[in-house]
Formats: sequence, structure tokens, C-alpha cells
Amino acid sequence: MNVDKKFKSKEYKDLKSKNYRLFSFSELSTINECPMQYYYQYIEKIKGRDNVYSFMGNIIHELIEGFYDKTISKEDMLKQYKIEFNNCQYSFDKDNIKDNYFTSVIDYIDRLKPLENIKFEQEKLVYFPLNSVNSEFNNFAFHGFIDLLLFHKDGSVSIIDYKTSTKYTGQDRIKKSYQLILYAIALEYLGYTIKYLAWDFLKTCKIEYKSGTKKHNKTIKRTEIPQYFGFSEIKISHDIFKIELTDELKEEVLNWIYISLKKCKDIRELTFEEIPFKEGETYFCKSLCSFPFICKKNT
Repeated sequence: MNVDKKFKSKEYKDLKSKNYRLFSFSELSTINECPMQYYYQYIEKIKGRDNVYSFMGNIIHELIEGFYDKTISKEDMLKQYKIEFNNCQYSFDKDNIKDNYFTSVIDYIDRLKPLENIKFEQEKLVYFPLNSVNSEFNNFAFHGFIDLLLFHKDGSVSIIDYKTSTKYTGQDRIKKSYQLILYAIALEYLGYTIKYLAWDFLKTCKIEYKSGTKKHNKTIKRTEIPQYFGFSEIKISHDIFKIELTDELKEEVLNWIYISLKKCKDIRELTFEEIPFKEGETYFCKSLCSFPFICKKNT
């Protein structure tokens, strides 16, 4: 489902009618990443510049959704991906990054299989009001759209979030997991029982193979698959990385929400000159910033 359809859906309109101040993981991440970008995007509501990663990420999400809904064939999916990739107006940082991205996603699509014998829902809208956990935010509610929600026979559900980025590590992995934790909290508020939550990393995969009499199981980049063609009993599957859902982590995420929402409130009290921006030449400023054409850092 593309972005416009998401926000025109009956489910979203019904949620809007509840008169909550809705916020998303993206909004809270932005205030923490760069207050200046938050100002342009969420206060001034200026339309920002896209980038190759968000643009192609949206294309890939839509193609996967269409494949699982059986509205597009594998052949047409591959064809459409190649067209969109070749016609993309945005640039990758380096040619080798571009080549690896293209090859990895082609392999992911080529190995994609229909979801059989399991109920599922795509772009599932979820939300929870913050007054359910803190009365200070009486009219605030988190909302988000889950890429893929699996319904298990025991009544539980699992969250899958597609990622075209490099696999997360260390502290970055914890911070990135906040999005899935918020989805889980929202689902629990709506009455669901969570079985697991996970990322599906498109550029990497799990590979099993046999060397002599010994069996191996590891995670590799999809571009490395040809290196294993000489081995026997090769099996390649999705790189599904599960996140442990704990009460401690949920509490950490809720505290992060409160701190972030306070920042969203406080920035409105600042003059334009007082709004901070990211210092130094960062990857965010170079490749991900939506407002390089007006950012005061560049003026």
C-alpha cells in the first residue's frame, strides 16, 4: 500500500476522528536525529527532498505487498523493480553500494515464496493512546503501519519489518528496535498476544551447506552466495532477526517517547536561530537530510 492510500484508508480516518494528537516513530526519531529537520518537516510542514534509500525502500515494500497479495507475479515484480531502479532520479553514495543493493534485492525477490497456510495482514494500522500509561499525555496516541503481521494457530501474532539497510549492530540495534517495540505495545493494547517481532533484512540471508561431512549454518551477504556454489546441500532462507520483547525494553521505549515528546514541545518555544542542527559532516546530512536546500547549516 503506498503512502497516500495508507492515510486515505477507512481505518486511518476512523483513528483521526478520535481527535488524538497522532505521532509516529519517524517523527520521534527525527526530533532526536536533527531538530532542524523536525522544524522544517513537522512545524513548517515543508515538503522535503527524497533520497534513494527511502524511494527504493518504498518501491520494494509495495512490490512485496503485491506479491503476497497475489496482485503481481514474480516475473512482473522483477521487471518492475529493474525499471524503477534504472529510472530512479536519486543517487547512491558509491557505485559499488549501488551494484550491491541492486543485486541483493534481485536475489531476494527471485527467492521469494508465497505465504501459504498462514493468515496474514499487510500494512496493519496499529495505535495506542499514551493516557493508558501516562496521564500527562492525555490526548496523544502513537500510530504506525506494520509491514507484515502473521496470525498463528495458537492465536498469537508476529511482526515482520522489512529492512533494505545494512544489518544493525550494537547500540544502534537497540535504538532501531524501538519501532518494533512500539508496534508490539500497540498490538497488546488492541488485545493481541505477541509471539515474536523481527526484521527481515533483504540484503543478507541465512545459508546452510555441507563441506565434507560437516554442516554449516551462517548469515552472509546475498552478493556472497556464489562463493558457496561448490558446496553441497545448500539451503538459502530469509535473514529473520528476532528481537526479544521484555518489560524492561518496553519501559525504556516508553521513557524515550516521553523525552522525545517533550523535545517536540520545547522546540516550539525556540526562535529559529536557537534551533540546533547536526554538527559536523555526518552521513545523515550528506545522504538522508530532506532539507539541504534550505537548512541554515548550509547558508
